[in-house]
Amino acid sequence: TLILTPHAGEAALLSGKTTAQVLADPLGTAREISRKYGAITVLKSAATLVSDGEFTVILSTGSRGMASGGMGDLLSGVIGALLAGGMDPFQAAVLGVAAHGEAGRLSEEADGALGMAAGDLLMIPFGHNDEKDDERHTDPDSTFPEELMRYCRAALDKGAQPVLMTPVSRRFFVGGGSLLYTHGEYPQAIRRLAAEKQIPLIDLKKDSRELYLSLGEEKTAELFVRLAPGENPDFPEGHDDKTHFNAAGADAICRLVVRGMRGIPCCAALLKEEDA
Repeated sequence: TLILTPHAGEAALLSGKTTAQVLADPLGTAREISRKYGAITVLKSAATLVSDGEFTVILSTGSRGMASGGMGDLLSGVIGALLAGGMDPFQAAVLGVAAHGEAGRLSEEADGALGMAAGDLLMIPFGHNDEKDDERHTDPDSTFPEELMRYCRAALDKGAQPVLMTPVSRRFFVGGGSLLYTHGEYPQAIRRLAAEKQIPLIDLKKDSRELYLSLGEEKTAELFVRLAPGENPDFPEGHDDKTHFNAAGADAICRLVVRGMRGIPCCAALLKEEDA
């Protein structure tokens, strides 16, 4: 009997879905993979599903710290040992997951747990400092998307979901109430990567720009740090920041991010109803 133990990224390859689709419907995906390959599927996520295509067991044992390289190999070894002892394959898979998860839980109780876990979201917002002409610089056509993809792969390898975000707009109004674009080719590079790799995108550049234009120059300025002369010892002459937000601005931008998350199934599933 074939036993498959994919995480969400591997399950996407086996099922022909995107990782986001797998995370949105892990139960259906586990059943589909089992039927497709005539196998028992152990789909590893925030909860682990064991399915033979008809009957499915969902186990929530384990710890967040188990979403790290090598844990899947340990699980396969536990299941293999039970099979070698003559146990029924489905029972071996269920008991193996339960024993493996309980060992992880006990380890976390003793030593704690750190790191990204399966089912987590990794929000990836870059582009503000990549255009700088210093050691932070990346090229929008090469090193910038390469580095973004490195973050995405790190999430997918853990069974987590990467979400790309374009950089939030800066506050540079010009005559007639128009707003300057200040991030060059970087936002488009992010949009292109998201489309090519089928990674969810929150276009914060577009959304924040639309917000500023709807508010107008003076109301938009109320969202940013503005210091009068003598108000702060670090800025004795005062300061009119066009990039960094005050508390009201941070709240407004967070609301744009949450709105974007609501349009992405794997993100929306993690939001509470009262979230704006």
